[in-house]
Amino acid sequence: MGDFIPEHEAKIENIVKTIRSINPDIICLQELAQECSFNPGIDTSPYVANNLQFNYYFHESQRWEHGNKKTQGNGVFSRFPFKKNSFVYLQQPPHETINASNEGRVYVEVELELSPD
Repeated sequence: MGDFIPEHEAKIENIVKTIRSINPDIICLQELAQECSFNPGIDTSPYVANNLQFNYYFHESQRWEHGNKKTQGNGVFSRFPFKKNSFVYLQQPPHETINASNEGRVYVEVELELSPD
């Protein structure tokens, strides 16, 4: 068997290839990281949106001052334009996270502009 790679440490280009092969109209992704060691120099939300030519809405759930990832959050990506977007913190992000149980949690929502066929 090959080496196991946790989902949150997967290479974003591999995730984009998989999404492209499925050809969805809308996708929701969680734990999108910015400034992390496993996707260095890549802000994953715009990377996914640009490579799929999708609209996107991202909101940060947690920010760290140290460690291998600085920011993570959730995003919605769509071929359709957004009419509205919003977020709600389900658990406010603390200044410093001790463990995953007290990380910030965010719910993101979009309303799409669908064209009649």
